[in-house]
Amino acid sequence: MLHNKKDLGFSLIEIIVTIAIMGVVTGASVGIYGLIGMSNFKQGYKAIEDTMSSSRTQTVSKGGQWAVAVYYNGNNIIADVVKDCDATAYSAPTPTANVFESESLGSKNKLKVRNASSGTMIDFNSGDYIWIEYSRSGKFKNAYVKSGGGSTDIDGIEVSSGTKYTKTIGLALSTGKFFEE
Repeated sequence: MLHNKKDLGFSLIEIIVTIAIMGVVTGASVGIYGLIGMSNFKQGYKAIEDTMSSSRTQTVSKGGQWAVAVYYNGNNIIADVVKDCDATAYSAPTPTANVFESESLGSKNKLKVRNASSGTMIDFNSGDYIWIEYSRSGKFKNAYVKSGGGSTDIDGIEVSSGTKYTKTIGLALSTGKFFEE
């Protein structure tokens, strides 16, 4: 019995073209995924910087008691600029304080804080909150993480998105300035 040449399947050229197209599509999707991860990371890092800058500006220009509170709300990390509130009256994740500004770090970012005395990094977990408060001169009045029943003075906040993107915001406690490390 004779078979027609068209009934034998795909030609080698058709298979090579199909594999090439699949490679291009896969490469593009991996690149897009990387850009999304970088975007989430930048959003989280910028949210911390923006709230710290806003809190310092409000304290120096308007007076009063201004602070940054960072906490988990569900899976999301939130950074609030709060006014006329001290850390004992602030109850994250349902703040009762006068929230002046609020930024989301997103659910993909993770935080660690650096212990000011030992230099070790501490995981930031649900139920913890970071409190950064400025004095009228623009210097840090308080910078600590409250975890469990205690608190630890901090001099840095590490923002990461998985293992690929990590930056630390250093806190110069004597000057009130923060910087990228």
